[in-house]
Amino acid sequence: MARRHGPLRVGEIDDAERAFEDAVRIARSYGNLRSVGSWQKSLAGIAIIRGDHARARRLLEESLAIHRDLDDAWGVSHSLSNLSFLALEADDAETARTLLSEALAIEREGGHQPRLANALEMSARLAAADGQPALATRLYARAALLRERVHGLTFEVGWPDPTPNLDDLRSRVGDERFEEEWARGRAMTIIAAIDQVIGPRRRP
Repeated sequence: MARRHGPLRVGEIDDAERAFEDAVRIARSYGNLRSVGSWQKSLAGIAIIRGDHARARRLLEESLAIHRDLDDAWGVSHSLSNLSFLALEADDAETARTLLSEALAIEREGGHQPRLANALEMSARLAAADGQPALATRLYARAALLRERVHGLTFEVGWPDPTPNLDDLRSRVGDERFEEEWARGRAMTIIAAIDQVIGPRRRP
């Protein structure tokens, strides 16, 4: 999956890291743990740019623990989706599936559209790797519709460009079926899309 580092150039990465570290310290000094958890996700993105996935995972796990303690469902879902990316990068499909199932179960109850789009894209990537290109096509299509409705992408430093390799999916299912599955995906409700990944009765 291609990388996009948002507005950062390579020479700006050190400055961004220092700024995020300062933001974490300031948030801690004020006892604003929700902001600590959010800025740690940004630091995790810097770690990904540097190729330090172990540090990125530690930061995200700390962020997840903070959001769980705060009972912050949106923050939990965001951290879980980002951790699922690291699991997919490590070819750990089972961990990625567990993380995404929890994230989508949270979003099923009334989620944040950019984060939901991200979780659906990660689920589509997992489906493609699992040999389910038709499902992957539907999920990408529904995520694309969400992106359109929130006017495009939300950039996070270090995180991957969510644009899928549609040519690969098209070659795997064939032109005609690809168009059919893409149309089905765009016609699905959000709940139906989530249920195709986690089943209709899962709850956070």
